[in-house]
Amino acid sequence: MTRTKPLYLHCLILVVVAFTFLVFLPAGPQRAAAQEDNLGVLGLDAGVQPTPAPQVPPDVGASQEKMTLWWMIKAGGWAMWPLGACSVAVIALCVYNGMQLRQNRFFSLELAASLKESMIQCQPSQAINTASQSDTYLARLVTASYKLIDARDTEALGRDRVKEAMEEFCVRANNRYMHWIGYFSIVAQVSPLLGLLGTVSGMIKAFGTMGREGMGDPSRLAANISEALITTAVGLIIAIPAIMAYFIFRNRLANLVNRCREAAEDMLNDLIVAATSNQ
Repeated sequence: MTRTKPLYLHCLILVVVAFTFLVFLPAGPQRAAAQEDNLGVLGLDAGVQPTPAPQVPPDVGASQEKMTLWWMIKAGGWAMWPLGACSVAVIALCVYNGMQLRQNRFFSLELAASLKESMIQCQPSQAINTASQSDTYLARLVTASYKLIDARDTEALGRDRVKEAMEEFCVRANNRYMHWIGYFSIVAQVSPLLGLLGTVSGMIKAFGTMGREGMGDPSRLAANISEALITTAVGLIIAIPAIMAYFIFRNRLANLVNRCREAAEDMLNDLIVAATSNQ
């Protein structure tokens, strides 16, 4: 069996490094928003010198904090930390499920051709031996179901029992894959709730500030409102990709499993046709 743990750990390390880099990455330079308006009257402002714009002290501009991801985390308050954990969980689940649902772990053209040749030659035992040497989904499906082929049934070779064994194997195997895919649904439901909880916390602080200090210091009130809005936005930003990833990986699993089942059933039909034609 091929071990994929080192590659998985390397991917997680890259994800952590990239997340750390984005946290301390400053945003691009902000453009000046104020522009001068020309409201002069033709013929009346020819000799009027324009009024110079007020000079902003250097310390005022330098004191303004740049808009960075780290600034958003601090402005969002405590709710940003569980939301950050949810975002890391989504990335880790994407890496893990992407590695688990690779096509070469489910279906191999060389193995399928070898199994098909054995079944056409009416040698199901050789097909089982060949499948037992592989760890793909198709090989395990063949090993679990073809052992129920009944040579005494000259017409169907026990096809009904073999198909029932295929169904039971697919149910057991798919539960293991869906266990990890289902975590996308959990994150997609929890993230908006955490964002909503952060919104409620920020609004409580905002109204508390208004009750204690009134509207005298808008900056204190704006900080609480920004906490409320940021957490809601971050919760939705995490939930939307998580929902998309859930359906993408679920559909990919269904397509891979259906391909393996169809190949196994086709090879079983080839065996039945070859056996009945030799009688």
